[in-house]
Amino acid sequence: MTPRSPYSPGFGSNKAFRLEILLLEGFHLSELAAVSEFGEALNHLFGAGATAVHYLSHKGIDVISSCGKACVTTHSIEMMKRGDGIFLVSGGGAFDIAPAILAALAQDARRRGREVAVMSEAVTVLAKRGFFGDAPVVVPWDLHPTWNEHGPFNAVTDRIFFLETPIPTCAGRAATFDFLAELIGRRVGPIARLAMAERLKLGEIRSERAFQQFRIQDRYGIENPIVVAAIEIMEREIEDPLSISEIAGTVGISTRQLERLFKRNLNCTPLSFYHRIRMKIARWMLENSGRSIIDIAISCGYPNVSSFGKAFRALYGFPPSRIRRSLMSAPTGQISDGGHT
Repeated sequence: MTPRSPYSPGFGSNKAFRLEILLLEGFHLSELAAVSEFGEALNHLFGAGATAVHYLSHKGIDVISSCGKACVTTHSIEMMKRGDGIFLVSGGGAFDIAPAILAALAQDARRRGREVAVMSEAVTVLAKRGFFGDAPVVVPWDLHPTWNEHGPFNAVTDRIFFLETPIPTCAGRAATFDFLAELIGRRVGPIARLAMAERLKLGEIRSERAFQQFRIQDRYGIENPIVVAAIEIMEREIEDPLSISEIAGTVGISTRQLERLFKRNLNCTPLSFYHRIRMKIARWMLENSGRSIIDIAISCGYPNVSSFGKAFRALYGFPPSRIRRSLMSAPTGQISDGGHT
């Protein structure tokens, strides 16, 4: 019989609490690690056997992570038993399961008594099936270029997770640790929540108001408020880019003044900086979506493949088609032309 815990006497006193994660192809190892660590912390606090941790896959077979490492799953999802617990869905970009089947599996987990929560790229797949209804969902900030592949939904990219929604969602990766601290903390109480965090050496638990990205000031090492405001506009206006004179007018200065500020703070022109922002998104889309090159060009504000290819080659030194060829020849999806600029 499991001894009563001083932290939360009701937790783990009867049947084991289940902490389960459904791993899809391309899942992130940090999310798997978070589930493992919190399972160990719960058993440390509440006694051995208080929490059962299960790694699930659709068919009970090994699943390949985003970095190419295989995870040996312990159960297929069909073996899930009824009972209290948390059922997490974790997946990367290369899904081995149809969205309709995934939505059905998540619904089945809810019927079996689990609280379902969804992380990282799996959020977009389930949102496509209307799994979240009209509720806002958190998606990774770098997924925004591919939203139109999944259909419209209420996506938020500036928060690390949402708890106060019917189905909690999380941006994934390192944010999973903060997410689980809060999600499990609601079950075990504030004292046990902090005890778990201390055992995992978290030091601080970020709230759902925390941001996924650093501030523009931190990312680019600048403090000038006018330059920051101009970059905010550039990052927002991708598909229909504004002219530099329009951006300058919006921030309340002349084009020449904006050019001087960019030269002084970033050692480049506003136009070249704007191109780099759009090219970064274009390269991400080339590597992570199935969209055509012309579709990507238009989505990033270039009227045709020729102008897009010229701008891409000027920045990266090779044409966009090279990335697609590399992806087709590399089994793990890794490209061989060096790091991002």
